[in-house]
Amino acid sequence: MALLDHNGESEFPFAKNKVFDALCIAIPSISGLKVESADRMIGRILVKGGGSLASWGENIPIQLIEISENKTRIQITSTPKTGIMMGGAFDMGKNRKNIENILNATSSVLSNGQERNLNLTHWPQQFIIPKKKLTFGKVVLYGFLGFIGIGVLSAMFGKEKAIPTERIATEQAETSVDTTPAEDNVKVDSEEEEVLAKLKAKAREDWPDDYSTQEYWVNTELEDYKYMKEVPDGSLKSKAQRDWPLDFSTQKYWYSEQIEAQERMK
Repeated sequence: MALLDHNGESEFPFAKNKVFDALCIAIPSISGLKVESADRMIGRILVKGGGSLASWGENIPIQLIEISENKTRIQITSTPKTGIMMGGAFDMGKNRKNIENILNATSSVLSNGQERNLNLTHWPQQFIIPKKKLTFGKVVLYGFLGFIGIGVLSAMFGKEKAIPTERIATEQAETSVDTTPAEDNVKVDSEEEEVLAKLKAKAREDWPDDYSTQEYWVNTELEDYKYMKEVPDGSLKSKAQRDWPLDFSTQKYWYSEQIEAQERMK
């Protein structure tokens, strides 16, 4: 984990759904925190902390694990949005305080029975990364890039007509041959199989008698694993993989947020 990332967990003698509802009540009541997205089925909530004198803001993924019918574990990670070079080296205890505030507020809601009055119909049933609004600048940029792309494609197809038929046949024959070494294919397949096996094992541990949740969670994580494999290697990708080695949805979410912030800082 990074230097100032903080982890915390606590167990509550309540059913998973009750703890989920309590979190959705408790988090908005904490100054500076808001629920970014929530998924009741897999028990995941993403929280964002706003900037303050102590921090530039935090990303706070929360995972609920059902231990038994009336016992639930909450696992929380509070991570600075910025790296050390951008001020993330001095959190003044903000990440640890986030975790303590969330756990204390949730305990208070459960003790008072407030979770029974919560209407969660507005929460999405599937974990969705919030869509970003297109600014006027982005619309102009995408339109310009599309215009250039059309011009390039037109030039390519126009040039292709002048290529002799024999040459086209030769190139098609060459490109149809799979030149990838067999060992590389085996390596890729075995790597994905190993990840899939680990995901299934974790799903069985977290939801031992809930097979539909196991299947949903494994499929979601596997898709995000494939997404992260296609991401170019770099410091951000390495940090995401190091901090959340088997949490590919959080890897994808955190990496996407960092890339967008990086673009805004240019």
